[in-house]
Amino acid sequence: MAHGPSWGEQNRHATPNTNDSVVHLLERLNTAQHLPKVNPVKYNGDPLRWTHFKRYFETSVARYAEDDLTRLLNLIERCEREPQARIEFCLDLSNPSDAYRKAWKILQETYGDSNEVVKIFTFNLQNGPQIAGRDSEGLWNFACELQQCWYTMDDIGNMSPLNNSYNLALISKRLPTQVRELWARRAEEIRAAGAVANFSDLVQLVKQEARFARSY
Repeated sequence: MAHGPSWGEQNRHATPNTNDSVVHLLERLNTAQHLPKVNPVKYNGDPLRWTHFKRYFETSVARYAEDDLTRLLNLIERCEREPQARIEFCLDLSNPSDAYRKAWKILQETYGDSNEVVKIFTFNLQNGPQIAGRDSEGLWNFACELQQCWYTMDDIGNMSPLNNSYNLALISKRLPTQVRELWARRAEEIRAAGAVANFSDLVQLVKQEARFARSY
């Protein structure tokens, strides 16, 4: 009685292409199992959130996608409203790698301008509500906002507008009277020492006073 080839014989005669496909599939499954567990982040066009979104996408999406077409599709899906409308046409381009690169270029040029980020930060810091003398929580929140601005602008290397004495004066007007007087005294001490008071000096003083106010 004739017998068909055993499983082992069949396996020995499997083509290299088949073996390669299985290995490739296993590699993809293994990669998927190790994807970071993060909440999806979508970008709505806020320049202050651009760097956050860019780093999220590069580390949590782009590095795990198999090709540039997949990256482009994910990039479009994770953009909303105006940003999405600006790059959707990239799907019509014939070269996926070129299309993906151009989509990033459009987003970077539109939302990643550090000068625009400075303008928004400065406007927000100057035009927020006046902080009352006994509002320790409001002072703390303002200190945190100042610190966020400081770290962000220092990271992208664009502190000059915030160090401008006119902008510092407008920002400090939001402080409670007592803290504003402390800042004026501190700025004068810095000038007497032959230096110029800058944004980081203001942040550190406000943070110190806000921490002190919260302790009571």
